[in-house]
Amino acid sequence: MNGSSKYRSMSCGRLWRCAMSGLVSMGLLAAAAPAFATTTSPSFNSVVAQAMTYVGARTELPLQAPTFIGHANGAQHGYLAATASASSTSYRVSLQVSTTPVGLNSPALYQPPNGGLAAVIAGFGAQRVSSSNAAAQAVTLRMKPVSFAGVNQKLVKYAEVSLGHGIQGLYAYAPHPYSDVIEWREGEWAFRIVGSYFPADRSLAESIVAYLHAHLLPETHGLLTVYNAGDGQHTSLSWAFDNVIYTAWDYHHALSAVQMAMSMKPYSMPPSARFPSAIQGAMNSLKGQTTAPLQAPQNLGLPLARARLARSSAQFGRSYYQVNLQYGNGQGMMNQIGSFGAKVFGAQPTALAFLSQSALAPNFADLRWHTISLGNGISGKLYNQLGMVLWREGLWTFNVQAGSDAADVALAERMVGYLHTHLLPETHGSVTVKNTPAAQFSQLYWVWGDVLYHVYSVHSAMQGLEMAVSYAAF
Repeated sequence: MNGSSKYRSMSCGRLWRCAMSGLVSMGLLAAAAPAFATTTSPSFNSVVAQAMTYVGARTELPLQAPTFIGHANGAQHGYLAATASASSTSYRVSLQVSTTPVGLNSPALYQPPNGGLAAVIAGFGAQRVSSSNAAAQAVTLRMKPVSFAGVNQKLVKYAEVSLGHGIQGLYAYAPHPYSDVIEWREGEWAFRIVGSYFPADRSLAESIVAYLHAHLLPETHGLLTVYNAGDGQHTSLSWAFDNVIYTAWDYHHALSAVQMAMSMKPYSMPPSARFPSAIQGAMNSLKGQTTAPLQAPQNLGLPLARARLARSSAQFGRSYYQVNLQYGNGQGMMNQIGSFGAKVFGAQPTALAFLSQSALAPNFADLRWHTISLGNGISGKLYNQLGMVLWREGLWTFNVQAGSDAADVALAERMVGYLHTHLLPETHGSVTVKNTPAAQFSQLYWVWGDVLYHVYSVHSAMQGLEMAVSYAAF
């Protein structure tokens, strides 16, 4: 029943299927409301885009946002508004109707005549948990026994109920004043409706089943829960991709929440917001100053709090540039992060020839080595006398040296594991890591045409990999 997308690293995969357009096309909100009349992209409402720009600067999660934003609880007049919050491991956006145009996170949303649950439309968000197993468990529903707090399980009655299209549900009932429950499964998704009036709950379950017979939810483990109350169908959907749980919810309409979840797709930050602020300033200063194409990492490979303290300075010439990175310790001292840059090569030597020479494997004909497994089908050579591990993946060569055998092998295994799910630039490249007790000094080179790009980290091999993986045109 499900069909959707899969993404790698922090980049976007193919778009998730969109169930419906936005509120404007439905005529549910006043045409004069500028937040609904104007969008910043063909897909996302401008208020959603504003919230996601706020979120994207404050989280490290892969961003997802809906193109369908709910039925507004039948509102005929009003302005779309939003509140947003984010941390490095989570974000949440709440949408509601305001009587006047207000900005993101405006205090006016909590003051009369605004406020109140009737104005709440819907929301969405994401949270990173400890592992992919933990994420899958969080959206898994154990169908039986149904838990009624404080009720002897012997008093709970069960029955099967047909919900249409070949779907059988489980109906559970406990004596008054407890609710009844209808649960069922479709593919990797579980569904639960909690209510107090069986005919209404069954009718809602049948409408959801009928809708999903022709529409597709994200293709992964997921859970839909509805509290079918007198003031609305309080509905939430949660689904897991890797160790991230995404959510969509609607306070009033179950099918509206389903449509929002189906319309979720990767959100790309505007070009001005895709790069850390420390990088933006340096790269802007290079425009028109060099013939080398401007490319930069979108991820500094640092904790978000430290990345916000980063500073940069640029060196450049007609055919090259280098951006040096530092971060403050909060006490006026600056610590080195590393650098990145590019150089345009001429006919002799070419960029590829320079790379090939610098990445040439050393001639250790008289030294003993043996083959080791680094995981994920990758084998390497371990030179015990040198404390060096060499291996190749695709067009890239790797060299970890200067540490103990155990330390170098452990680092090589970690690098291989990371690159199993993250892609370096798909071209010829090399990675050299000096694995010292003080730090893992890491140098990466790769070639595009006549341009040689580089990333240097003075801290860790993983930081260098993260910077290179996130490289993009500025």
